[in-house]
Amino acid sequence: MGKECLVSVIIPVYHVEKYLDDCVRSIVTQSYSNLEIILVDDGSDDSCPQMCDFWAEKDERIKVIHKENGGLSDARNAGLDVAQGQYIAFVDSDDFVHPDYIKKLAMILKQKDCDIAICGFEKFVDGSDIPTTETNGIVKYVNPKDCYVHTDAYFDVAWNKLYRRTTIGDVRYPYRKLHEDIYTTYKIMFAAKKIGLTQDVLYFYRQRIDSIIGKQDNRPGTDMEQALWDRVEFFKTIDQVVYAESLTAYIDNVTCIVKGISKGRIKGNNEQIHVMKQRLKQLIPKLLECEGLPMKNKIKLCVKAVI
Repeated sequence: MGKECLVSVIIPVYHVEKYLDDCVRSIVTQSYSNLEIILVDDGSDDSCPQMCDFWAEKDERIKVIHKENGGLSDARNAGLDVAQGQYIAFVDSDDFVHPDYIKKLAMILKQKDCDIAICGFEKFVDGSDIPTTETNGIVKYVNPKDCYVHTDAYFDVAWNKLYRRTTIGDVRYPYRKLHEDIYTTYKIMFAAKKIGLTQDVLYFYRQRIDSIIGKQDNRPGTDMEQALWDRVEFFKTIDQVVYAESLTAYIDNVTCIVKGISKGRIKGNNEQIHVMKQRLKQLIPKLLECEGLPMKNKIKLCVKAVI
């Protein structure tokens, strides 16, 4: 494969003392060695700060940032601001990766001059047996439009990907927002010219009931609504098919959010419900004009939007 490009692996750390060693160990033992591992201690008040420093003493590739708590987005941004690698990867500190995670994704970037490489992932419930998987190395190459239209919503996450640093550019994650990936990932994806996809499961996602997402029903739904609205606005001048997908996603998700707030499952208030209902109504003429949707789908979505 020739000379290895430097890969910066950014790991935000907050209240994960139970899982941090497993995560970092899976990175330092990668078959790809030219790594810059950035542990961003986001003001954690458990033993994580000391654990980060301990790992830095063991491996000279590890850098530690200690900062005041600013949330996941702020921690990722802090890592991006100091990262020196030509390639960037994000790994959540309660997850872990396959020993060939970086090697396989870096090979995809280099061999076919891709801007982003994406792998399969496996969810597992905290406390259950750690999954094992086999890989076959099959890679599919797509453009951003095909990636969004023909794959599932989990490509809207920061992890399970390796990015060229130039593709991320000056895109940053929104401060103190839930669903920060939905605000951000599509902007990076559509800055790419070519994306490599492998179904090889190289990333292992731990499901925890005490995680931020595990508690999302008790948090405001307006963060997701705003992220989806921004995505609609972004795609309306990009491509009609992707625009149609963004309209559909907005209506499907926001009608659920409105109902969730109304029934008390999601935090919110009547003013927020009013704003969301108004936006849903604003989308009806856009739906009818959208060339990327068949009339049957337009009618169904228009009916759903009037709540």
